[in-house]
Amino acid sequence: MTTSGLQTNKTAATFPWMRPAAPFGARAFLLLLFLLLAGAAPVFAVEEASRSEAKATLGALSDRLRVIYQRNDHRADHRWGIDDLGLATKELHGTYFSRENYSMHWDPTRKEVAVFECTGKFADWDEPATVQLEVDLATGCKQFTREPPYKTPPRELILELVLPLGLLVLVCLVVLTQCAQEFFGKRRLPSEQRP
Repeated sequence: MTTSGLQTNKTAATFPWMRPAAPFGARAFLLLLFLLLAGAAPVFAVEEASRSEAKATLGALSDRLRVIYQRNDHRADHRWGIDDLGLATKELHGTYFSRENYSMHWDPTRKEVAVFECTGKFADWDEPATVQLEVDLATGCKQFTREPPYKTPPRELILELVLPLGLLVLVCLVVLTQCAQEFFGKRRLPSEQRP
């Protein structure tokens, strides 16, 4: 036997899934598992990603307003709006929202409290909703006062996901069964071995 042949046998002994006897089963299982996870994750991540983009942008807007407030000797001017914060239009253009989705107004009951809002669709199946951030310029405190509730996808979208995912799980079970039969089928108990 050559040296390369010995190395191949050592590798196969060390990593059982690389044995030539059953390469298809384990690799097919890993491929199907990857496809299962890759197909389901993006659908449910869109809503969280859009919320994160809105919150991050509202936070950046509030930070800009706070800097302007401090440069203005800690005096708020109720004529200030988003366009006065010194942001370019492209800075407010993200993956899910653009400049038209953001607004700012002042709280009429509290002198130095500004309210930023992002209104839009947070998921493909959702109605337009609003995320609201209140900023107290005097204390520097910020808090999200309104957020859209998380909504479940409509029945049609769930069916579009559940049926293919169920089929993938079924295929995975079949492949696992074949792997188990290949692995355990070739082993014989000492009593079953022929002399």
